[in-house]
Amino acid sequence: MQNEEHPAWLDILRRRAELVVRHTPIEAIIPKPPEPHRLLHELQVHQLELEMQNEELRRAQDALDIARARYFDLYDLAPVGYCTLNEQGLIVEANLTASGLLGVARGTLTQQRLSAFILPEDADIYYRHRKQLLNSPEPQSCMVRMRCAQGREFWAVLSSTLVSGGEPPSQRVTISDISELKRAEGSLRQSESRLRDAESLAHAGAITWDFDSDRTTWSDEVYSITGRSLGEPVLRLDECSSLFTPESATRFSEAIRQALTANSTFDLELEVVRPDGVHRQARARGAALRDARGRLVRLACSLQDITEQKQAEAERAALQSQLAQAQKLESIGRLASGVAHDFNNLLAVINGYAGFLSLELPAGDPLKLSAIEICKAGARASNLVAQLLAFSLTQANKSDAVSLNQIVVESVQMLRQVVGSDIEVITRLSQGAGPVLADADQLHQVILNLAVNARDAMPHGGRLEIATREVELDAAATLRHPDAAPGRFVVLTFTDSGTGMTAEVRERIFEPFFTTKEPGRGTGLGLATVYGILRQNGGWIEVETAVGRGSTFRIFLRQPEAAGETVQAEAVIKALAGRGETVLVVDDQQAVRQLARTVLVAAGYQVLEARDGAAALEIAHQHAGRIDVLLTDVVMPGTNGYLLSGKLRQLHAHLRVILTSGYSRDMLAGAESLSGDELFLRKPFGPEELTALVRQALERSGTQGGPASAAGA
Repeated sequence: MQNEEHPAWLDILRRRAELVVRHTPIEAIIPKPPEPHRLLHELQVHQLELEMQNEELRRAQDALDIARARYFDLYDLAPVGYCTLNEQGLIVEANLTASGLLGVARGTLTQQRLSAFILPEDADIYYRHRKQLLNSPEPQSCMVRMRCAQGREFWAVLSSTLVSGGEPPSQRVTISDISELKRAEGSLRQSESRLRDAESLAHAGAITWDFDSDRTTWSDEVYSITGRSLGEPVLRLDECSSLFTPESATRFSEAIRQALTANSTFDLELEVVRPDGVHRQARARGAALRDARGRLVRLACSLQDITEQKQAEAERAALQSQLAQAQKLESIGRLASGVAHDFNNLLAVINGYAGFLSLELPAGDPLKLSAIEICKAGARASNLVAQLLAFSLTQANKSDAVSLNQIVVESVQMLRQVVGSDIEVITRLSQGAGPVLADADQLHQVILNLAVNARDAMPHGGRLEIATREVELDAAATLRHPDAAPGRFVVLTFTDSGTGMTAEVRERIFEPFFTTKEPGRGTGLGLATVYGILRQNGGWIEVETAVGRGSTFRIFLRQPEAAGETVQAEAVIKALAGRGETVLVVDDQQAVRQLARTVLVAAGYQVLEARDGAAALEIAHQHAGRIDVLLTDVVMPGTNGYLLSGKLRQLHAHLRVILTSGYSRDMLAGAESLSGDELFLRKPFGPEELTALVRQALERSGTQGGPASAAGA
C-alpha cells in the first residue's frame, strides 16, 4: 500500500504507524475474517498517520508563530527604519520604524518615493548615493536631511545594499535618525568655541600629554603665546623646554620631573622665546593626573601670557614714587578743605548782601557799581576756593550741580557686568533726592570702585543694594565725622552681604596700597581714591561693618546752596521782569519752592505754591483769577508733573507748562506723552534761567500786560 511518490516525511509517519499497530493484536481490535482484517489494519495505520501529521503540523505552526514574533521584533520594531525599494526608487516594503520616521502609515507608504522625504538641498547627495550603489557591489551610505509628512526635519544616515537574485534588482535601505548626535556635535562645537574664546580673553592655553596614546595636544592659544603656527608639529610636554629661555627651561623641566615622580603640582613664571626673538612672560601651572588605580594617565599644563600684567606691575612700582609726593600734599589738602569751608560760609554772606544791595540801589547811585564789583569779586573768590579744593588731589575738578540718581542709573547698567551674574544688584533711589555739587565723572569712578570692592567681598555671590536719600545735618550730627559739616546732603549708600571686616582692617581701608587681597588681585588704591574724590568734592564717607555681616558705605554729598543762586539771579532779574502774571510753583522740596518764589516775586510775578499735585489742584479750584504758568517738578509723590499739567489745562485752557527735574529731558521723555509745547528746566536752575523760561512761556501763549489781563480763568 506504500506509495513511492509520497514525500519522505510521510513514509516516516507510515512506518511509525505500522509499528504501533504491529504491537497491538488484531483480535483485540475486532475478530474478523482475513480480508476485513487487513482492511481494518490499513485504516488503523492511516488514522495514526493522520494523527501524527496533525501533531507535526501543530508543532510547525507553533514554530512559525515564534518565527513571526521574532521577525516582528527584529524587523518591525527595529531601532532603525527598513525599506525595500524597486528599480524606480519606490518603496515596496517598510517596517513600522520607517513608517514612524516618515510620518506615514505603512499601508499608504508603499509606492511612494523615498526621495520625496529628502530635503531639496540634499537631493543631489541621495542621487549620487543611488548611482554609486548601482555601479558598485559594495554597500553605500550617505547623510541627508529628511522631512516627515508632519513637517519635522531630522538628520538621517541612509545605508543601502542591492538585493541579489532578482530582476530587476531591488534596494534595501536602513534609515537611522542621528538628529540627537548632530545636536550633540553642535553643542560640542559651541563649547569648544566658547573655550577658545575664554582662552583668548584670558591669554591662557592648555597642553595635555596622554600617556596611553603618547599623544600631545595644544590649544590654539598655546600657539599664539609661543608664536608658533597652527600647522607646526606639536612638542611633547617634556620637550617643551625649547620654548623658554635656558633658565626658565631648567626650572620647567625640573617641575615636570617632580610632577611625574613625586605627584606634585607646579606653578611657575617663565620667559617664553618666540621664533622671531620676542620674549613674553608666561605662567605655567600643571599636574600629573592618575586614574582610580593610581596609574598615571596624563600630564596637563596651562600656559598664560602675563606680559601685560608684569608690565602693569612695573608701572605700578613707578607710580609708588608719585604716591609719595601725593602723601606730602595730604596735609595741604586737609588745610585747603578746612579753609575752603570757612571761606565759603563767609563768601555766601558777602555775595548775598552785595547782591541784594545792588538790586535795591537805584540805577544812578554810584554805590550800585561798587556793589556789583563786590559780587564779581565774590564770584572770583568762590572760583579760587574751588581751585584750592581741587589742588588737594593735584588736579582741577569740574564740580557742578548734577543728579546723583541719574549718575547711579547710568553706572548700574555697567556695574551688573562688572560684579557678575551671581551678585544681585538692587537700587532704591529716592525721587526726592535733589542735585549735588560734584564732578560727574569722579562720581562714576566712586560708584565703580565701591562696586568692585563689594564684589571682592562676595566671592561666592550675594546682594548689593545701592540707595539714595536726602538728609539735613545740624551741628551735633557733624560730630560723628571730622569732614562733616551742617547743611543739606544727599546720601549714597552701598550695602553688601559680603564677608565684612575686622575693626583693625576697618581703620586702615582708606590707606593707599593697603589691601587684604592676595598678591595680584588688588592695588589697595580703590577706597583711597574714593576717599580723595569725596574730599575734593566736599563730601565724606562713613563705614559700618562686622565680620560675617557685610558692610555699609555711606557717602555724603553736598547740595547746591539756594541762597547763593538767589543772589546771582537778582542781579539780572529786571531784564526779564514780569507784569503781574500768576505762576503756580509745584515741587515737593520746600527749598526749591522758596527759591522759585524769591526769584519770581522779585521779578514782578504773583506766585502760588503747592507741595504736590493734590494741593495744586485744590489751589487751582479755589483761585478766582487766572493762572498763566505752571512750573512743576516731574517726579513727585502721588500725581506726577505730566498728569498734573493735563488736569490743570482742563481748568485753564491757556495754561503754559514748564517741567523741571534733576533728570535730563531725554531720560524723562519716554515716560509719558507730551503735547509738544511744554518747556523744560533742568535742576539745579539759576534765577536767570528761571525768569527767562517763564517769559518765554508767556510770550508763546501771547499773554500781554499785567494783572488786568488776568481776570477770569
